[in-house]
Amino acid sequence: ANAKVLLVKLNGVIVQENVELSGPTGGPISETEVAMGPIMIQGDHGKVAFRNMTINNLAGKAAEIKDIEYMAYYGNFRKAEDFLSKRPDKVAKLEKFTWEASTQPNDFAVIYKSKLVIPQAGNHDFKFQLAGIYSVKIAGNQVLPEAWTVTQDQRKASVNLPAGEVPMEITVYKTDGWMQPIMAVWVAGPGFRSVPLHSIGSVLAGSPNDPILLDAKNPTILRSFSDIYKKGEKLKRITHAVNVGDLAKINYTYDLDNGTIAQIWKGDFLDTSPMWDDRGDGSSRPRGVVLTLDILGQGRFAQVSPGPTAGSFPVNFKTLGYDLDENERPTFKYKIYDSEINDKIRIVDNKYLERTITVKNSKNNLSFNYQIAEANSIVKQSENTYLVDGTYMLKVDGASLNTINGLTILSKPIGTELVYSIIW
Repeated sequence: ANAKVLLVKLNGVIVQENVELSGPTGGPISETEVAMGPIMIQGDHGKVAFRNMTINNLAGKAAEIKDIEYMAYYGNFRKAEDFLSKRPDKVAKLEKFTWEASTQPNDFAVIYKSKLVIPQAGNHDFKFQLAGIYSVKIAGNQVLPEAWTVTQDQRKASVNLPAGEVPMEITVYKTDGWMQPIMAVWVAGPGFRSVPLHSIGSVLAGSPNDPILLDAKNPTILRSFSDIYKKGEKLKRITHAVNVGDLAKINYTYDLDNGTIAQIWKGDFLDTSPMWDDRGDGSSRPRGVVLTLDILGQGRFAQVSPGPTAGSFPVNFKTLGYDLDENERPTFKYKIYDSEINDKIRIVDNKYLERTITVKNSKNNLSFNYQIAEANSIVKQSENTYLVDGTYMLKVDGASLNTINGLTILSKPIGTELVYSIIW
């Protein structure tokens, strides 16, 4: 059979999925096809670097699910106690997980009890996608507490499991008729790639809608909610986010509540489907490769006297919105410690961002220390260039590094103006 590329991700973005290869790649080591062989990396079109390469043999036996028994309840349940003490309306068995255990798409609760067959002991990574409120127990331990999620939301859990049969229990109830029902469970473990434990029909609750995409053909601003992720985990939802896009395809999300840049990305602007499709949830999503900045540590003022600090955002912060220049590009404004701040972010040479922080009308002759970044690792590369967590560069004159509570902080005293560049 022809080889098949199951999945290729580049910086977290899927670029190939289930692609059948009709023959060897051009310029191969050998024209003879074999089941296993070396990997050749070609990089002859400019500078390129590779790191953190690992090879995993995923030909082992995958975990399976068996003996699924479910109890279905019908009603408009607001909390688990509303149905746990009731007699179930239906009790039956399944071969795979499916939301169709319920005979209706809404106002139901289902408790699934099953057994995982684990071929090899070790760490197992689970991914769940259910509409409604649900919790998960594996091997008698709660690995996901009860939480409300919408159709497209996914939650993850990593569990170290012994070989053999392990109990798994999922409790879900749904009362929001506007969201499509779905139930999907995947698991990956030692020697096997991620496999579904659900039926195909369980993720086909309705016809998929065409995506609603927003391009930035000129300087473009969209206010929305923005969900911030790092390494696949949702960190927070920014409710007062300003997404700024440009024809240069260098984009960023600004957090009005804290005066920080939450995320940056290169490529297309936004997928606004979650906000504008049907009822929506008010959020938009970047369409390029996203780099999440340290939303808890970067872009923070502190008075010079105590020096840099690690922890929370400054007190007495008040956003003043933003002004647009003649090219429709924003300059953000806020007050802190009774001083007025202008925060101007601009694209330089269609390559990177330059940020200019200006302090106006400072009262009581306060001087400030501006915390540019807080990270596990900030390494000085040259006189004015710093590498942050090995992912992006900061270029700033006159900054200093300090270590507080195990974190490295890059900061600089600021009088009336601070200018630095973000390069990635």
